[in-house]
Amino acid sequence: MLSQYVIDTTLLFACIFAILHVTFSLRVGIYRGMNKISMGDCGDKELLNRVRGHGNFVENAPLFFHYAI
Repeated sequence: MLSQYVIDTTLLFACIFAILHVTFSLRVGIYRGMNKISMGDCGDKELLNRVRGHGNFVENAPLFFHYAI
């Protein structure tokens, strides 16, 4: 059985990762809105970097929870 310490730590990191996810999403969304890019990246290097950063986070953050428990 998991100790309360492990559960509390996991919940703390889940909250931190949720905040980071919202931050990455807003960075992409706000940049798209400011530059009027609704789909794709239109060759914009900055947008591509932001989208890739968000994607990398979404792909790799769940691995933390898989190995944390």
